[in-house]
Amino acid sequence: MALGSKCSILKVTDSKKREQGYRWVVAFHAEDNRRRKFFKRKTDAEDFAESREREAVEHGSSELSASERAAMLDLRDRLASCGGTVRAAIEEFCAKRESAAKSVNVETLVADLIAAKEREGKSKRYLQDLRSRLGRFAQDFEGRTMADISTEEISEWLHELRVTPITEVNYRRIIVRAFNFAEKRGFVQSNAAIESEKVKVIPGQVGILEPAQIAALLDAADESVIPSLAIGAFAGLRRAEIERLDWSEIDLDSNLIEVTAAKSKSARRRLVEISPNLREWLLPHRKLAGKVDPPGARERAEEARERAEIHDWPSNALRHSYASYHLVEHKDAARLALELGHVNSVLIFANYREVVKPKDAARWWAIMPDDSDRKVIAI
Repeated sequence: MALGSKCSILKVTDSKKREQGYRWVVAFHAEDNRRRKFFKRKTDAEDFAESREREAVEHGSSELSASERAAMLDLRDRLASCGGTVRAAIEEFCAKRESAAKSVNVETLVADLIAAKEREGKSKRYLQDLRSRLGRFAQDFEGRTMADISTEEISEWLHELRVTPITEVNYRRIIVRAFNFAEKRGFVQSNAAIESEKVKVIPGQVGILEPAQIAALLDAADESVIPSLAIGAFAGLRRAEIERLDWSEIDLDSNLIEVTAAKSKSARRRLVEISPNLREWLLPHRKLAGKVDPPGARERAEEARERAEIHDWPSNALRHSYASYHLVEHKDAARLALELGHVNSVLIFANYREVVKPKDAARWWAIMPDDSDRKVIAI
């Protein structure tokens, strides 16, 4: 039985009440006060007591006032209309209050995150980028706890940065990472940043990398992701195709990469030529079989971009770069369409024609690894 719901039935001892004919009294709690109700017959007192106790069981406590019970019933109906319950709503509220109580301020969280990444052995450039982007976030939200920052505030903050769309996307990615870190440690109940508005990069001229950028990227990359990055840059395979690619499908004797129908976006098998410089990048990592892309490849590639200080990363940067430099170098749209897996050359002329200069294309295809220490040969 709910706390405070028990009623007591007693004989009346008050002489004045007895003169009025009352012989029984029911003592009970209502609105946090001890109340009494008098009855002339014991059966009436028992019926009242039973009714009060039953009401306490149904509504959780006999201490609720009429207005409180009405509010509770209204809340229950509103929650039921959207598939919720009073218990679930209370538990969620309490969980948020508990998270807020043990949350930390933004400055502490940023310091803890950077310290954790230092222990993981992250690169100096990677840590510098974290300090720069998160430092600005911590400065603007100084004194605030992580649990106190809303999704709407994060969206507004990103918008007020007044940076390029791609840079804003990079800022958002770092903030999401910080809230993930906070969530794992119980400082927030959920990741408020993950639902923040993500700026759209307005379609326009195809975004590509410069030869110096891809050279810096390969130089900064972990050995395990060099093959996949090189294949993207110098063979133009889609990211999803690289993730499915097996070393058994890379024929360095024939200088061909087979993209099977099952692994191709267009569901058509194609052969992609291995350029001389791509061959040099692949040879040191050659295997008979096994996945080309290692576990965690996306994160490792992202870290390489940070180390290479490539903060504005165009959509499909490697594939678009390959197509643009290939078209200028070979001047053969039909051949390029086959290499990319396109049905015809319409998209080639629409997106890649005259995007780069011949001298830049020559530099792109001259990027080679240095056998001595795997540094990129100067271009």
